[in-house]
Amino acid sequence: MAPNPPTDEVERCPHFMVRDWVVASDCGQLSRAGRIERVEPKAMEVLVYLAAHQGEVVTREELEQNVWRGALVGYDAVTKSVIKLRKAFGDQA
Repeated sequence: MAPNPPTDEVERCPHFMVRDWVVASDCGQLSRAGRIERVEPKAMEVLVYLAAHQGEVVTREELEQNVWRGALVGYDAVTKSVIKLRKAFGDQA
């Protein structure tokens, strides 16, 4: 596993906030209070899509259509991406 990059690398990427987390989608990273979490590309695409539809109900089918762009994916593809995001954010079930 590669070491975390300096915080200024995350700050150079275009970013947005999710609560107190900085989401640097182009860098595939979340950061908060000096802690940096790497997020794999598909999970980051899910997060970006959800953030763009803040306050809306987003269905599994909508995510499959827009994030996986109509590719045939197993039912658990969305679930696994959400689990990875929850883990990166330190969210407890």
